[in-house]
Amino acid sequence: MSEESLNALRSALEVSPDNIPLRLHLARTLEQLQKFDEAAGEYLQALAVDKTAEGARLGLARCTLQNGKVDEALRQLESITSEDPYNGEAYIWLTRGRLRRKDKEGARRAYQTAIDLDPNLKSEALADELEVEEKPEKIALPLRGGEVSEDDMVEVKRPTSSFADVGGLESLKERIRMDIILPFQQPEMFRAYGKKIGGGILLYGPPGCGKTHIARATAGEVKARFLSLTLNDILDMYMGQGEKRLAAIFRNARSETPSIIFIDEVDALGGKRKKMRHSSGRTLVSQLLTEMDGADSKNDEVLVIGATNAPWDIDGALKRPGRFDRVIFVPPPDREARKEIVRILLLGKPLGDVDRDWIAGKTGRFSGADLKLLVDGAIEVALSDALKSGGIKPLETSHFKKALKKLRPTTEEWLRTAQNYARYSNETGAYDEIRDYLASNRD
Repeated sequence: MSEESLNALRSALEVSPDNIPLRLHLARTLEQLQKFDEAAGEYLQALAVDKTAEGARLGLARCTLQNGKVDEALRQLESITSEDPYNGEAYIWLTRGRLRRKDKEGARRAYQTAIDLDPNLKSEALADELEVEEKPEKIALPLRGGEVSEDDMVEVKRPTSSFADVGGLESLKERIRMDIILPFQQPEMFRAYGKKIGGGILLYGPPGCGKTHIARATAGEVKARFLSLTLNDILDMYMGQGEKRLAAIFRNARSETPSIIFIDEVDALGGKRKKMRHSSGRTLVSQLLTEMDGADSKNDEVLVIGATNAPWDIDGALKRPGRFDRVIFVPPPDREARKEIVRILLLGKPLGDVDRDWIAGKTGRFSGADLKLLVDGAIEVALSDALKSGGIKPLETSHFKKALKKLRPTTEEWLRTAQNYARYSNETGAYDEIRDYLASNRD
């Protein structure tokens, strides 16, 4: 949301300061924009008018925790769960708060209570951190021949991550919020204008820059079922079975909406048919086109997200209206995003004087995966020092300087290839975003 829109909400509240729904809307919007201090102030004002304002206390607790005031947030959350023992979302945030206090056992209890109250609150990230083993929901696909095995199942997840968990990429998140998320959240308004809810978006960019992370966060924002596919989930040695398996996945997605089908490396499944030697590959692309068109069934509230490092290899028919008609460039993280990624990667590590501003300034065009490699390298340097001295050595900027000497951004090769397409194969303007990114000399 633009600053102008925020100011419009603030002006409306000046006229009607006791309008609780409007104030809560402003508070939630500020929270989504990670303006936690301002959001907390709005939640407090709502509570001053009505101490029972729905969601205001939990919103205030979320902002308190996001601002790093862990003890205060825990007191607020424990008060909420004590008074409302059926508030699953409060237990999820209580889980996060207890984890920050390294109370893993207490966090496990809170997490288990949350998912007992609402299974939709299951979080793969939290389960991994808590070392909780969960049995995922799975769907059976048409047999490859013989009895059903793990190879004939595709896992269905319900991500609880959100855009607040994605560092940087603000313009990208705002674009997805407007084009994808709001139609799911306000369907009546969009249907009134004849706008379809769902459809397809194609995320493309260098490897390791967060396309899968963005897709999961989008699913979390709309509270959708998430079916993640790769080519191996579809391909089959028997003629015609791949098409049946693909149809089964779409049929399951339509059976319980909202659903998001995420196809990683979609160029491997939906490559250009004229380059395919075997008819089976061409018919699989045709089946994907049919399913995305919803020719036999409606795809309302089914969103298909494709991710690729090679958009130029995708069949042109897949990028026509009604299919992947929204094509979005996911660039390497910018300077502020790199600072945030490094901060997240350093959580729980012994830290000394680590200058994240310096690191961000020296890692232009590094992907998120490159930054992970850098942090791992710095840890190895610090660990080597610790082994020599016989004591724990906190991470310092000097460790990063040593590790950085051995690294180069892995995105450079991709950007050189993309630049050629932007220069010589851009008649339709498909690669304008790449051209603009390279022209801006972003670090």
